Amino acid sequence: MTNQFFAAMVLDPFVVYIIGMSLVVILAGIFCLSIWYYIKAKDLAPRLQTIKTLEDVIARLQKEILEKEQKLRDLQPKVVEAELKIERGKQAEEWLEKAKEEIETTQKLLAAIREEFERAKVQLEDLKRQISERQQQLVELEKKAVEAEKSIEDLRKENGELTVQVPRLRAEKAEIDKEVESAKAEKEKLETELRNLCEKVAEAKGELERLNGQIASKKDELERITEEVGKMRGEVSALKGEANVAREVIAELANRRKEQAEKWKNLDAPVVNEATLRKAAEEVDEKKWLEDFTNSLEPHGFVFDERAIRAFHTGLKCATHTPLVVLAGISGTGKSLLPELYSAALGANFLSVPVQPRWDSPQDLFGFYNYMEGRYKATELARLLWQFDIYNNPAAEEKWKSGGLPLNLVLLDEMNIARVEYYFSDLLSKLETRNGINADKHDERRKAEIELECNAADDVKAMRRLFVSPHTLFVGTMNEDESTQMLSDKVIDRSNVLRFGRPGILANATVGTQREPDKSGFVDEWENGKRRLSANGWDKWCVSLAMATDGREDMRFLHDTLLPVGEALDGAGRAYGFRVDQAMKLYVLNYPGNYREAVSDQIEMKILPKLNGMELQNPYFATVKRALSDAIAKTSDAKLQNAFEEACRQDTGTTFFKWRGVMR
Repeated sequence: MTNQFFAAMVLDPFVVYIIGMSLVVILAGIFCLSIWYYIKAKDLAPRLQTIKTLEDVIARLQKEILEKEQKLRDLQPKVVEAELKIERGKQAEEWLEKAKEEIETTQKLLAAIREEFERAKVQLEDLKRQISERQQQLVELEKKAVEAEKSIEDLRKENGELTVQVPRLRAEKAEIDKEVESAKAEKEKLETELRNLCEKVAEAKGELERLNGQIASKKDELERITEEVGKMRGEVSALKGEANVAREVIAELANRRKEQAEKWKNLDAPVVNEATLRKAAEEVDEKKWLEDFTNSLEPHGFVFDERAIRAFHTGLKCATHTPLVVLAGISGTGKSLLPELYSAALGANFLSVPVQPRWDSPQDLFGFYNYMEGRYKATELARLLWQFDIYNNPAAEEKWKSGGLPLNLVLLDEMNIARVEYYFSDLLSKLETRNGINADKHDERRKAEIELECNAADDVKAMRRLFVSPHTLFVGTMNEDESTQMLSDKVIDRSNVLRFGRPGILANATVGTQREPDKSGFVDEWENGKRRLSANGWDKWCVSLAMATDGREDMRFLHDTLLPVGEALDGAGRAYGFRVDQAMKLYVLNYPGNYREAVSDQIEMKILPKLNGMELQNPYFATVKRALSDAIAKTSDAKLQNAFEEACRQDTGTTFFKWRGVMR
C-alpha cells in the first residue's frame, strides 16, 4: 500500500511541478548568492589594496623615524665637539681682544721710540756739527799757536824791540791756553755725550728689533687665529645648521615620545589609589594573625573550615614553586569570597578578574594593541602589575624601590570556564621562572618578563615588558560541572588545588540561627583595628626550601609516607616529578600547624588528581590504592580516607577514578 502511494505521488504532475519549482528557486538563490559574493569581493579588493598601501606608508615612515633617530645619535658627538670648538673660539676671540690692546700699546711705544730715535739722531748731527766746528776752531787755534810761537821767536829776536808787547802777548797766550783747555774739556764732554747717545741708540735699536720680532710674531699669530676663527665660524655656522636639524629631530622625537606616552596611557592609569594605602608593618606574628582572621569570620556571618583556611594560607606562601592556588568545588560555597576577605585582613590590594568563555590567548589577560586607535588597551590586571613593577616602570621604581611595597592578590574567577592552558599557560610559566633568578640582573629577569603586545613596527626600546612581583599572589576559582574545563597536569603540578564541598553547617542549620554575612563590617574591623602587612613582612612569613634538611621530623615523615606512593604511581604510569616533590616539601615547611595535616593536604592536592581517568579495574590501580590508603592512614585524616574510598568504589556505576575532594 505504501509503495503504491509513493508511486502515485511521484507520478502526480502537481507534485512534479512543485519539486521542479523548488529546484529552480534553490538554483536561483545559489546564483544570486554567487553574484552577491562576487560584488562584495570586487568592492573589497580596492579596500584591501588601500590597506596594503597604508601599511607600506606606515612602514616607510617608521623606517624614516628610525633613520632620523640613528642620525640624531650620530650627530650627538659632533654637537658636543662643536660646542667645545665654539667655546675655544670664544676664548680665542677674548684673547685676540686682549692681544689687540697689547699690540696697540706696543705700536704706540714703538712710535714713541722711533720719535725719540729721530730726535737723538738730530741731536747727534748737531753734536757732530758742533764738534766739527770746535775741531776746526782748535785747528785754527793750533795754527795760531804755531804762528804765535813763530812770532814769539821773532819777537825774541826782536826782544829788544818788542819788550813792551811781551806782557800783552803772554796775556793773549794765557787766554788762548784757557780757550784750548776749555775746548779740550768741551771735546771730552761732547765725546762722553756721544758715547752715551751711541749706547742709547744701540739699546733703542735692540729694543726696536725685539719689538719688531714680537710684532711680526703677533701678526703671524693674529693671522693664524683669524684664520682659525674664520674656520670655526664656518664650522659653527655648519653646526648651527646641523643643530637646527637636530632640534627638528629632537622635536620630532619629543612628539614621538608624546605619542608613545599617549599609546601607553591606558596602561599607566593606576588601579590602586595610593592615597588609601596605610603604613605597612614588617613585624606581625603569623600564627596570631591567622588565629585572629579565623576567629573574626564567624561573627560577621562567614563559615569556613579552619583546615581549608590554613591550606589556603599555606598555598599562597608557596608561590615561588606553586604560583597558583585553585579553589574548586560546587557553586556558592564561598570560593570567591575567601580570597577577598583574606586580602582585606592581610592588607593586600585585591583585584577580581572574571574569566570569559571566549578567552583563548594571553591578550585576554593583559590587553592588546589597537591598530585603529594606535594605543594599547590594557586590562586591569596589566595595569595593576605595571603599577607595582619596580624594574620596568620608572614611576613604580621611584615610589617603591626603597621599600614599603604593598601585597597584591589577584583572583581569576571561574578560571576553568575557558581552557586555562590557552590564556594562562604563558603567565604561569613566567611566574614559575621567577624562582631561582636574581631579579636585579636584567638578563636573568628578562627570562621571567612578559612582553606586552605592541605595534610590530615599533623600536624594541619602545616596547614594554612586565615583571610580575613575587608579592603579587594569584588565586583561581573553578566550578566542576559539565560547562567547565578540567585542569591539565601542567596546571595541577604548578598549583595547590583546594576543593570546597557543601558546607556541613547547612545540614544542621535551622532558620534564624545563621547570621547574615556582613562583608563591609569585616573589612572595617580589619582596616581600622589591624596593621597592614608589607611585602618584607610577608617574606618573613615564608620559609624557603633551604630549611628542608633530612634531620627535620616533618621532612622524614613526608619522605617515609610518600616513598611507597611514588613507586606505585611510577608503576602505574602516573609518576610525579622533581617539581611536585619540591612543592610538597615547601608546603609542609610553611604549614602553620601539625605537619601530618600538611602531608594529608598534599596527598589530596597533588597525588589524588593524578589518578583521574584511571580504570578502577586496572591491576596497577590496586597497588596504587593500597599505597595511598597506607599513606593516608599515617596522616590520621579520617575524612580524606573516607573520600578516597568513596572515589574507589566500583558499585557506583563508573569504571574510572574521579577525585572530587573532601567534604570538610
